[in-house]
Amino acid sequence: MDSQADARIFLETLRLTKADATTWTYEISSNSRTTIAVVREALSRMLGRDVVEQVQLASGERLKLAFSAARASGLLEATRTLDWREFERFAEECLRESNFRTERNVRLKDGKKRWEIDVVAQKGTLLLCFDCKHWAHSSPQRLRDALVHQKKATIGLISMKRQQLMKSMDFWALPVVLTLFAANEGAKEDGVLVSVDKLQDLLQHLTPYDPEMPFIRPEQKPIK
Repeated sequence: MDSQADARIFLETLRLTKADATTWTYEISSNSRTTIAVVREALSRMLGRDVVEQVQLASGERLKLAFSAARASGLLEATRTLDWREFERFAEECLRESNFRTERNVRLKDGKKRWEIDVVAQKGTLLLCFDCKHWAHSSPQRLRDALVHQKKATIGLISMKRQQLMKSMDFWALPVVLTLFAANEGAKEDGVLVSVDKLQDLLQHLTPYDPEMPFIRPEQKPIK
């Protein structure tokens, strides 16, 4: 089994089956520079079903291929083949693999104010609120605006759902904007900007005792 060949096959399969498209093993073979027999074997092994000629993937199968490709070719290459909805689900699965409990598409309403948080993740006293931006291009100002918005949404979540989310009020909330690319990523005044290829590193090393991280504490007042 050649992991690099598998990654090429899975990435090309993902590219060719976007938006519920159907492709064929000969197309995948041509694009991934390998034989049809190798394509059939790799996809059949990964999907757990016989793949012969026509290839159409369910949503869960696309995520399965994306995770496998990411292990060999990196998170960025894999997530570029996904659409924005799949990107959110991919982020959620990354968080679950790091032992976070997650909730996706959390909607908040307080009077005229409305927010939606793509993924809320909790582990111990850490509460991470993710805005997943599957943008091919973005300006620094656009990313700053996204961080400001995510901070407001995070404080809104604390204000409105703290009892449901936390048994203890001793928690550390962090607004996070996750992107495909982030030239100026890292901890900012309003939250953390992180590219998808640095996500696992952030999750592995994140601690509430890091003074550089702009954590929000439960006593912080909502932003008007």
